Amino acid sequence: MAQCQKKSIGKVPLCDDPVVGLYGIGGREMPPERQVLANLAGEAILPRIKTGVVDDQRGVIVLLCIGMSNAQMTATAFERMTRGSRNVRVKIVNACQFGQDLRVLSNSTSAYWLSFVSSKLVQAGLSNAQVSAVWCMEGVMKPAPSDQIKDMWSSVYDICRDRFPNAKQFLADSINYMGYSDKAELNEPGAYEQGVALRDWIAAERGFDEFPIMWGAYMWADGETERADDGFNAVCPLDYMADGIHPSNPLGAEGLAELLKDRMTELSETAVWFAP
Repeated sequence: MAQCQKKSIGKVPLCDDPVVGLYGIGGREMPPERQVLANLAGEAILPRIKTGVVDDQRGVIVLLCIGMSNAQMTATAFERMTRGSRNVRVKIVNACQFGQDLRVLSNSTSAYWLSFVSSKLVQAGLSNAQVSAVWCMEGVMKPAPSDQIKDMWSSVYDICRDRFPNAKQFLADSINYMGYSDKAELNEPGAYEQGVALRDWIAAERGFDEFPIMWGAYMWADGETERADDGFNAVCPLDYMADGIHPSNPLGAEGLAELLKDRMTELSETAVWFAP
């Protein structure tokens, strides 16, 4: 059952950190060189037909969403709330699946990659060659050291780069606040620290090639304490199911999806292709 009394753990969300932030220079700002490359990647996202050929008339831009249960619920709400408010060429494919944590996604031979993701694209009448961007929200179900988490993110990135030859952006998100969970392996500060590991990987390891890495929305807040940069917080039981892990439906899921919507429509590198 949800432990709603754990309203905060006293950690500063990464997006509010004025020194390190999400990319190593404070707040949400990318280093200038990285921002230029992110913008160029966004401008290179164009509608494609199933063969991967650019076609402004018949082509589509596929945003592939991958990850575990919280991602599945967030992506469902995100797809719903952006209908009519996104580029008509953008197709969102929700290939997130309950129980598929970072350990599963980092294994290229898992059933998740060999059958599930492919089936979701086929069901939508789409191909790997049409995937233009990937959003991945992930976490580990059991504690893991920071270096192992970074290695797993590297593997997920490499799998996506190999499977989706025309993908231009990899947007990564760690899991949201888990302080209300009664499961020790899923509690805080574990979720916060997973975000730190992801931040360190994004800032130091990757992001300077034709498939640049960037943050998605960054969905961790210190429980009920509102974030300084946007006022977002995570309230129990309002935003959570009874397990204190999954976002409530629809309120909690829509709160996370709203963060992703704002990211996709307001930041230059994604707004250039996602916004109407």
